[in-house]
Amino acid sequence: MPVHDKIAGYARQKPHQIAITHDEGCLSWQQLWRWSVALYQQIRAHAEHDRVIGLACGNHLAFVPGWLAATAKRHTCAVFDPDLPAARLDELLSRVKPDELLLTREQTALAQRAQQLDIAVRYLDDLREQEVEDDAEFCAEVNALTPFLINFTSGTTSLPKAFTRHRRSWWQSLRDGYGLFGLGETTSTLFPGPLFHGIGLYALNEALDAGHHFYSLSKWSGAGTLALLAEQNIDRLIVVPTMLAAFAELPEQPLNQVKRVLSAGAKMQYHHFASARSRFPAAQLQEYYGASELGFIAVSSLTDENVDDQLLTVGVAFPGTTLSIRNQQDECVAPGETGTIWLQSPQICGGYLWGDESHAFRHTAVGATVQDLGYLDAQGRLVVMGRSGDMVTVGGNNVYLAEIEAALKTLDDVQEVVVLAADDLRLGKKLLAFIRGQHTDFASLPQRSRQLLAKYKIPHHFVAVSHWPLTVSGKIDRRALLQEFHP
Repeated sequence: MPVHDKIAGYARQKPHQIAITHDEGCLSWQQLWRWSVALYQQIRAHAEHDRVIGLACGNHLAFVPGWLAATAKRHTCAVFDPDLPAARLDELLSRVKPDELLLTREQTALAQRAQQLDIAVRYLDDLREQEVEDDAEFCAEVNALTPFLINFTSGTTSLPKAFTRHRRSWWQSLRDGYGLFGLGETTSTLFPGPLFHGIGLYALNEALDAGHHFYSLSKWSGAGTLALLAEQNIDRLIVVPTMLAAFAELPEQPLNQVKRVLSAGAKMQYHHFASARSRFPAAQLQEYYGASELGFIAVSSLTDENVDDQLLTVGVAFPGTTLSIRNQQDECVAPGETGTIWLQSPQICGGYLWGDESHAFRHTAVGATVQDLGYLDAQGRLVVMGRSGDMVTVGGNNVYLAEIEAALKTLDDVQEVVVLAADDLRLGKKLLAFIRGQHTDFASLPQRSRQLLAKYKIPHHFVAVSHWPLTVSGKIDRRALLQEFHP
């Protein structure tokens, strides 16, 4: 794993300074190093060959040493969400079949199910206070082209797909992002979401790489996040946009010590920016667009002066990444013309462990894509229109759902909108616009939409939403929205 050598160095340089703070306690750099090395040595004692180690303890203090032990040298860590429905988690465990699964002692039910699947269980709690000798192997091969991570992304079915990533991809992105994301000018990082999803996992590792004091919560809480920022004087925050929306509903308390706010996971809208600006008036605000399989794609910096224009795009290419827009023949198209987004980057994943029925991820000589659609504007900024699967046919016309969302978001009384397509016997698909806003005039929405959209792109139903159903990672759960809708 790309950060092991850094952790060993910090354990020597500042052994008693705090590295990790969680609801359940703190770990100094020396304690983190000792716990991680002790776990690694016990894993190694049972097998010399490279192993796949499962980690399913959730947002727990033990997650961090478990992650570091499971990715040391040439081991590969498969990170599982322990809160998945039992049947789905069991199927993922059966497919990946890790050599062993790292859990805490309190996870008795999951331990029993793992053993029924013939997967050995190792308890993270048992080695917390163990003394260890220095171990050069723990820090070996940190930038090798060998796999270190198995993580999951949603596919066309309900079963997530597993993909792999090699050490050098993160080793390089950590260096490319250090200055861009303000790691050198800040000393502490908080990510208040799950560590076992991509955004949180990367946030943890970039903080460890930079020697930051990393803060984590066992469970997301908007009020708890703001209180922790204030109490601990944390100067860097990583969020998804729904977290910024949640902050706006709480009593306002500016936190001037926050220097950097980075948003990811979904596109920011103006009310997200306004919430961040009022809460963190001194912070530099950024958002990035990426994909599990591709890593960082584009980055945007938002200011009071450029926000109206900048929010229309996801920014410019991440350092070391080259973007191109191509047609169905994989030929480059002209600036401003919509096509499939391709990139060349050292961060591209190693592929899926099982089938990709939709062929969403492609990696060829021209680069890689997950079939997102978009275009490059005159300034070289990327505008994302949606995924190819987001194009639907309504009454014989091709419609991009993201285009409708972008148009409706320009209305002053619309804070956030999600447009989905439901089956319809007459039209093939009908368009549903789920809208959240303060004092939204729903009666006039159809008429106002005619000024923004062609007739066949106007939603057939406008649905008021008081709160969004969210996935575990904090994104809007579009499938749940569609299931809840009864026209």
